[in-house]
Amino acid sequence: MWLRLREEVLVSCPAQKVWAQCFAGFVQAWPRISTTLTSLSRLDDAPIGVGTVVLATGTNPRGKVSFRMEVVEFDPPRVFAVRGPNGATERYELDETPGGTVVRATGTPLDWRGVLNYWTLRAWSRKHARTDLQRLKTEAEGS
Repeated sequence: MWLRLREEVLVSCPAQKVWAQCFAGFVQAWPRISTTLTSLSRLDDAPIGVGTVVLATGTNPRGKVSFRMEVVEFDPPRVFAVRGPNGATERYELDETPGGTVVRATGTPLDWRGVLNYWTLRAWSRKHARTDLQRLKTEAEGS
């Protein structure tokens, strides 16, 4: 069974600023934004873009984890996506509106078998997705 998430937040600044603060330098920004990632380390010195691979360290319902993430979409300042273990992806779309920038986050697919039960993982994932988007909003608006 697959778990798909979709959350969004309105950030009170232009898409270019959201991109610059949260995605262009995601290796530095995401450990501050994410409730589950504690560090990201680049595995090369090339400019960030499709194919960039990072080593991520963080936590999930089973405890501490380390894994590789690869940037699979990079279209400034509109789309950023990474793929992690088992094909799980996080995708962010930025849509500039008169009131700021709507950031839509989707996560798909996540195979939950063997992790915990479906309902526990669903609640845990949604809670963290919502919190992470609020932290992204704070990061973008605060600088």
